Amino acid sequence: MYKISKKIFIFFTIFTNLTLFAHHSQGLINLEKKLTKEFEWIHFPGVPFGSSESSNSSLSQPILDVAIIGGGMAGLAAAGALYKEGIFNVQLFDENSQGLEGPWLTYARMKTLRSKKDEIGPALDIPRLTFQAWYEAQYGKKKWDELDKIPNEVWMKYLSWYRDILQIPVENGCKLLSIDPVDNYFILKFKQNNQLLEVFALKIVLATGRGGFGGPFIPDFAKNLSKKCSAHVMDMIDFKKLKDKKIGIVGRGASAFDAAASALEQGAKKVELLMRAAHLPTINKFPYFHSQCFGLAYYNMSKEWRWNIMNKILTDTVPPPVQSLERVQVYKNFSLNTNMVLKLAKFEENQVVLGTNKGKMTFDFLILATGYSVDGSQQPELSNIIKNVQLWADQKDIDPCASKLKLYPFLGSKFEFLEKVSGQTPYLKNIHCFNHASTLSHGIICRDITHISLGARRLAEGIAADFLENQTEIFLNSLNSLNDIEPDFNIEDYFKK
Repeated sequence: MYKISKKIFIFFTIFTNLTLFAHHSQGLINLEKKLTKEFEWIHFPGVPFGSSESSNSSLSQPILDVAIIGGGMAGLAAAGALYKEGIFNVQLFDENSQGLEGPWLTYARMKTLRSKKDEIGPALDIPRLTFQAWYEAQYGKKKWDELDKIPNEVWMKYLSWYRDILQIPVENGCKLLSIDPVDNYFILKFKQNNQLLEVFALKIVLATGRGGFGGPFIPDFAKNLSKKCSAHVMDMIDFKKLKDKKIGIVGRGASAFDAAASALEQGAKKVELLMRAAHLPTINKFPYFHSQCFGLAYYNMSKEWRWNIMNKILTDTVPPPVQSLERVQVYKNFSLNTNMVLKLAKFEENQVVLGTNKGKMTFDFLILATGYSVDGSQQPELSNIIKNVQLWADQKDIDPCASKLKLYPFLGSKFEFLEKVSGQTPYLKNIHCFNHASTLSHGIICRDITHISLGARRLAEGIAADFLENQTEIFLNSLNSLNDIEPDFNIEDYFKK
């Protein structure tokens, strides 16, 4: 049985007890001391606040104010932002082992992050909580100046420190199976160590990353292939086992080239990348989204404007970074095949046989770098609710029928699901979609490092507003019953003194 964190919050006694950080460098210990003071100056964490319903429950176990699904960067940032609002009755759940949350050490196969090293990231605009402060505290300013891009494993160490320093409670090894609305709360069922775990929560945040609203996209021609001979780039792939093998990779984005490089670096005999287009994409439109103004204002634009913008952005493939191209360029046993139409795939005599417009091709293993679906009906844990969720396809004043974007959820200002039929499923407002599927509604403020703090603050402020709205009557009653009365005095006499 999980336990709600009781560190609510002996924050500052934890920080002053430096034995907790005995394994840290002196530089990091000094940073943590300064961070403690910085937290004190900005009153972080906030004054305790949450739902009265979670404490007054008559159920056999406590109800969480917020259950966050996903312990990666977005989930951690969401928890930190909730703490800033004084909401501490929070628990994170992640299906991976501790230290493997998010993509950084699993299916993100680039050597370094693609974003700039000095992005604020999940630091919530707290200077000493940034990656730069953490890095300089350990390695010094000179090393920071020399650093080009952040290595994946270093970023993961920073996120682990962020989790520890904020005392964010994460239950690892928990795979969400279902969400069931009951009265004014939800029952979430998880599989943890082959055991069924039931959790009660008033609100749910889906911080489930790129594949969290539909999973990996598998093209029709490959749907019947066994996992023994194929994988999606989102899968855990043991590239060492592909040594001396002939590998086919379908795709043309960064993940395709990173997978190719990973196979080549582990001794693959030959790697062929297969792409439908005649040329690699060359224009990346996403940098235009990185201004703070764009992140703040995007949601307030009309739905027609957002639809038109994203229909141009999300339907194009982002070009692979130069670093990804350079990784494969040095290998003579790598080839790029363009104008490929893949018609069928089958497994015969221990080989993957592909039927293409250029004839038959055979590989020992096939990797699909084909992106992610955005289709909540493909997400098993959402099966009880998804038919009631309003989509962009339901917007009558735009014409989404021809676009694959039509299955994106049409979200409210707090990342909350909206009802397809008003009044039928009011519980949907308590499920917040803080993952890649929010891009069409909110822009990139919860899917990339650049604006993750902005997105987390918007989410947390919205959740706090909901809790306050639900407690209006309680607050009014408590105001009427106040008995701390100021002593009577004559205000004119007071000023005469």
